[in-house]
Amino acid sequence: MSKLFVDNIASKTGGTDALTIDSSGRVFKPATPAFHAYADDSAYITTTPIPFDNTTINIGNAFDTANYRYVVPVTGNYFISVHIGVARDDVGGGESFNVELLKNGNRIQRGYFEEASSTGYNNVSFSAIHVLNIGDVLTVTAAGGVDYFAAPADAIFSGYLIG
Repeated sequence: MSKLFVDNIASKTGGTDALTIDSSGRVFKPATPAFHAYADDSAYITTTPIPFDNTTINIGNAFDTANYRYVVPVTGNYFISVHIGVARDDVGGGESFNVELLKNGNRIQRGYFEEASSTGYNNVSFSAIHVLNIGDVLTVTAAGGVDYFAAPADAIFSGYLIG
């Protein structure tokens, strides 16, 4: 049996570490495209697309906070997740809410709920692995008769390249 001992693998052209293995065997890929965007209006709103105007992670600088979209920097399989906090404000019930993940303007995933009765709070969350090509544009839209809360813990759009 052969073993290869290495701590770092560097990019051939950029000179930066593309992969690092620490002494416990954990593997780090610091240049892998990833993003975590959130809306920060701290208000109940109905705006669409959802105004993801801040990021805590934006590896590759592919998330556009001015236009609330992710422009895919590298072709591959991506894990994408969306979470939206919803305010149900009609005591009579019957309101609905749809959240859609769009790729180049076309729906590729959707989450929704239909209010049965009363006021209160809920959420729409979904995630999946999507095959994406360089230049594809992902946006998240909202529609329906209820408000969502645009705050860092309540309106989240995130994803990362799996490979």
